Amino acid sequence: MTIFRFIAALLLAFVHHVFSYGQTTQIDNVETLIRREMQERRIPGLQVAVVQHGNVVLLKSFGVANIQNAVPVSNQSVFMINSCTKAFTGVAIMQLVEEGKVELAAPVSRYLDNLPAPWQPVTIRQLLTHVSGLPDINRIANPIPVA
Repeated sequence: MTIFRFIAALLLAFVHHVFSYGQTTQIDNVETLIRREMQERRIPGLQVAVVQHGNVVLLKSFGVANIQNAVPVSNQSVFMINSCTKAFTGVAIMQLVEEGKVELAAPVSRYLDNLPAPWQPVTIRQLLTHVSGLPDINRIANPIPVA
C-alpha cells in the first residue's frame, strides 16, 4: 500500500503542477512519468483520470489488467481496491464528527434509511472498527460452492 500512496502522491503533485499552470500540452510528460513509474515499480496496469474545473483533461489506460492472458487495461477494467479506502473513509467520518454532523455512538439508521431491521442499531463506531456483525457482502454476492 505504501507504493500506491507514493505513486498517487507523486502523480497528483506532478499533475497538479502541470495543469495548474495551464500547460495541458504537457500531458505527454505525465504519460512518460506514469510509464516510467510503472516500469520501475513493476506495476502491470492502471487507469488515470484527471479532472480540472469539472472537465476531464486526461483519461488514459496503461498496461495490462491480466498478466496471464495479456488483457490490456481499458476504461471498462475493474480493479480490486481491497482496503485502500479505509483510511479515506475514516478521515471523512472523523471530519463529519468534528463538524457535529455525525456521532460515532449513533446508530447508522440515523443516517441511512431503509436498512434491514437487524442492521439498524449498528453504530458508526462499530462500522469503522469492523465489529458491526454485518455479513460479508462479498461472500453473499459470490458464494463459494460447497463440494
